[in-house]
Amino acid sequence: MDTPPPYSVPKEFVSLPAMAELLASEQKKLNGPGIHDDWRSLRDQSQKPLREAWHAYMFGTCYAHFHEIPYGGMFMKPEAEEYSFRDATLMWGTPGEVRQMNLQLKELPPEHRNAKVQLEHILYGVSRKYHAAYDLVVAIFLNREQRIETVPTPPLEIAELWLFGFMDSGLTKIFLKGMTRAGHVSHVVPWKLTS
Repeated sequence: MDTPPPYSVPKEFVSLPAMAELLASEQKKLNGPGIHDDWRSLRDQSQKPLREAWHAYMFGTCYAHFHEIPYGGMFMKPEAEEYSFRDATLMWGTPGEVRQMNLQLKELPPEHRNAKVQLEHILYGVSRKYHAAYDLVVAIFLNREQRIETVPTPPLEIAELWLFGFMDSGLTKIFLKGMTRAGHVSHVVPWKLTS
């Protein structure tokens, strides 16, 4: 096999439970025989939309848990365009009051992939790239084993900044830290793929 297996990402809004089913199906394909480790961990450039959908699903699930939004009441739509200002849109609410979030996803990669990248570099990149983007939420997946307690944050012109990542090697808990208009918040989410 010369390329990763084909995959599908929704082009319209789907509920988090529906997205969990889709991701579980994709994960089964990637756990099959003859799959390169880079493909299994979604590291091929052609898999970027699937990796971003996975990160958006994780963040959406954590955000819904923190705000006590029913799991089935949160919807997401991965962004189809490569150069859009957002990677996904989250949507929740009631028929009379629907809320949407434009979500830009970033990742602090594992050290074995790129030890030179630090969280500070990502934050300064966000600071330089997004000016007066007050309708944009940036969520950074910390894909490293070490935990970051404090980090210098440059001035940001975005709606909110969130950091999230697994707390344990068993992948049973995700931490969620947010810098929001209401202040700094922290939350722990019990985790399994189908939440």
